[in-house]
Amino acid sequence: MTALVVAASSYVADRATQPVVTTKRLSANQIHLQTRKRLLWFLGVAVFVFAVAGAKMIYLQVVQRDRFIAYSITQREHTTLLAADRGTIFDRNGIDLALSAPSNTIVVDPTLVKDKGRTASLLAPIIGLPRREILTRLKAKNHFQYLARQVDTSVVEKVKALDPEASKNKDLYSLGGIYFVNEPKRVNPSGGSLAAPVLGSVNLEGAALSGLEASNDSILKGKRGRISAQTDSRGREIPRTSRSVVPAKRGDDLVLTIDQSLQYEVERRLVDRVAAAGAIGGLVVVADITNGDILAMASAVGADAAKGEPARVANGLEQNRPLTWTYTPGSVNKIVTFAGAIERGKINSDSVIDGITNSVTDSGYTITDDHVMPSAMSATEILAQSSNVGTTKVAGMLGKQGLSHFLTAFGYGVTTSIDFPAQSSGILAASKDWRSIDMLTKPIGYGLAATPMQVLNAYMTIANGGKIVHPRLVAARIDSQGVRHPNVSRPGGRVVSRATASAVTEMLTHVVAPSPATGGSAAVPGYTVAGKTGTARQKTGDGADTFALAKLEATFVGFAPAENPRFAAIVVLDGQAGNVGFYGGSESGPLFSQVMAQTLRLNGVAPTRDPQGLSQAVTGPLLSGIAAAPTGPAVGPPSAPVKAPVKAPAKEPVNASDSKTVKSTLQRPKHRRVSSRRAASANRARSTQSKPLL
Repeated sequence: MTALVVAASSYVADRATQPVVTTKRLSANQIHLQTRKRLLWFLGVAVFVFAVAGAKMIYLQVVQRDRFIAYSITQREHTTLLAADRGTIFDRNGIDLALSAPSNTIVVDPTLVKDKGRTASLLAPIIGLPRREILTRLKAKNHFQYLARQVDTSVVEKVKALDPEASKNKDLYSLGGIYFVNEPKRVNPSGGSLAAPVLGSVNLEGAALSGLEASNDSILKGKRGRISAQTDSRGREIPRTSRSVVPAKRGDDLVLTIDQSLQYEVERRLVDRVAAAGAIGGLVVVADITNGDILAMASAVGADAAKGEPARVANGLEQNRPLTWTYTPGSVNKIVTFAGAIERGKINSDSVIDGITNSVTDSGYTITDDHVMPSAMSATEILAQSSNVGTTKVAGMLGKQGLSHFLTAFGYGVTTSIDFPAQSSGILAASKDWRSIDMLTKPIGYGLAATPMQVLNAYMTIANGGKIVHPRLVAARIDSQGVRHPNVSRPGGRVVSRATASAVTEMLTHVVAPSPATGGSAAVPGYTVAGKTGTARQKTGDGADTFALAKLEATFVGFAPAENPRFAAIVVLDGQAGNVGFYGGSESGPLFSQVMAQTLRLNGVAPTRDPQGLSQAVTGPLLSGIAAAPTGPAVGPPSAPVKAPVKAPAKEPVNASDSKTVKSTLQRPKHRRVSSRRAASANRARSTQSKPLL
């Protein structure tokens, strides 16, 4: 502004001394007047400029003072986000399954690193990265680069030791642009693999990727905090400047229904069985029938010869197969057919079915039995020997609408009550879309797809007296105040009567018996087991012949003790393509026996009977005494299946109390076999809609 005034004065003086060339000579007064006008004009301009500049300075220094002070602070202020600790996941007994452990991450602001080459050389041997890669990050054209994520405290101390001033600055920058951030690391104290597909995984940023970590992320993740402080050009905190801290808020905890010790044993035995059977993989689920609690849920992957890898437990990024994988269940699905037929009064456990042939054909597909069956068999014998042809005859009595109703009622085609990412609902077509072949395939567990959890849930329904048991994996949430909020399962509806459930239970006990029954290997010494085998060929293409030599799925599912059911379990093993003799009884039955024996012992369920003195095999330490779980002679009557008199199943009133006592057919002291003619006559008398027994 001073320069402007000087220039104006100089200009006026120069004009005054220059000769004036005009056509008319001016007087001295006129010249003086002209000079004054010009000077006043320049002074006016100068005053205006001064006024504008002054107004702007006032605006900047007075009106906008706070804004520019804040702007200057932001140039010096550095904010570090504080990751919130995720809540801990506990097992049912309070044992840690997943928790957040303290960890540090090393980051850098490349613009603050003076000697990038030297810094890269110093850091490379400490953080274990190539010097070239570190140098690339130090040359980045931004203000933030990761150098090492979630490293041990020893690594952080070595980096800090490179700069003597680092010890004075434990929260923010050190070593010229390098600083440390507290970043909790998610760990599994049980070894990293225990229940990994169930728990799921979390990435380095703390974001949930899968499993219960993902489905309960809003509960577990908490709220991030921050530290704000002013730093100099080297990133060091400026003394006596403002510093604010907003602490992170930890997430809530989860209590699961999983039993850590049982989960460990189940996984160990599953991996051993998958390896011994040469299976592609396998799974096991153990549930408490009384409340639906899942006590163990395990998935295993078979050996990979090409990579030289042995069989192992699935990791946190692999499928939790009991809930997300669907398969053709095969003969384990037959209980739906028999339960429906008994409930509708078409048969009872002793009804004799005549005219059983070696095979039945429809639409180019042929349904056969694995071995030659008698031409006349009781319903109990059909189920015990797993006759496909006999089951289709029972299904014919029930009818398409009846079979469709009970498949849906038992939970097929809908997801279970467990909240889990990517859980499958299976595949079950509406009855209006069924073809004639479906009345041959669906009764024996083909022509539909289900998750292992859906199959287990159907058996839990029978074990629970005919009422649905809604399974659950999460027992409770514990908030930041330590208050426990239970996860209460909704009550299940009735599917079949208690009398029907009791009859089916008795039939299932004859499956777990010596040959020709199919499930003798699943017997548990000292206990009565009710269960069913299933061996399903997984279709490999289109056409009627594509089931031959296809991959087999071997299943055993059941519950014990049959007289007072407490626990249910399912075992599924994937056979290799072309495996012959890979059956549910021979492959999955022995593992079921081991798992169920362990579960009963672990929960203090006393033996109910000991007909062959086999309970001596269930002695010794809790976790190791069952290592040689029995796979030999089955527990059960050595004679032919027990027969009960033919009579209509007891019907409960619509609003009958769940506590109503119904005498179990397992406790009947006397039984007798009923002839085919008498069975047919009794059924015709019972219901005019019943078809004659064939």
